[in-house]
Amino acid sequence: MAARAIWKGEIKVGTTKVPVKLYSAVQDRTVRFHVLDDRAKNRVKQHMVDPDSGDEVPAEEIQKGYEIEPGRYVILTAEDLEKLQPPASRDIEIVEFVPQTKISEQWYDRPYYLGPDGDEKDYFALAEALQNKESEGIAHWVMRNKYYAGALRAIDDYLFLFTLRDANEVILADDLTKPSGAAPTQKEPRWRSSSLRCCGVSSIRRNTKTSIASG
Repeated sequence: MAARAIWKGEIKVGTTKVPVKLYSAVQDRTVRFHVLDDRAKNRVKQHMVDPDSGDEVPAEEIQKGYEIEPGRYVILTAEDLEKLQPPASRDIEIVEFVPQTKISEQWYDRPYYLGPDGDEKDYFALAEALQNKESEGIAHWVMRNKYYAGALRAIDDYLFLFTLRDANEVILADDLTKPSGAAPTQKEPRWRSSSLRCCGVSSIRRNTKTSIASG
């Protein structure tokens, strides 16, 4: 089945723009269950209820609030939330280029394929330049009313865009408590490089190229 684009934009590097289509690189396969009435096996509905009175609260009386301390909230109206939305844009702006080893793995969040949208010359020229320099671009963009920071990377001649986590979501190794105890002895088993072979890499790369090209 051919991949379907979920969004269109333009990679902006200085004054140059490269039109692209964005495709999901992962698919949620989480098993989800419905909540049923044990006797009739009908689906039941959930309601917003006041915990003190037990009465249902109408939708028009429900507000959103951010708790700043126990029992104290900053109330946000629909108008307030709308003002917080970033301006709409189709630009994927590259603000700088860094070595591929600059960003550690725990910063990467969700991967997307980027395919050419129209003229392919600039698309593949950018992918080739990133691969030759072993670099990736730090990107900012707005998609579906949400601001993202990410990394643009070339893999096997195609462009990939990874969303990056916020700084407050990442736990650095320096923040962890170092394990106590004696160091491993010579008699304890060690991993060999031959034991860490990755199977199916060629097949994965072929499928990646096929999905993007067919889109």
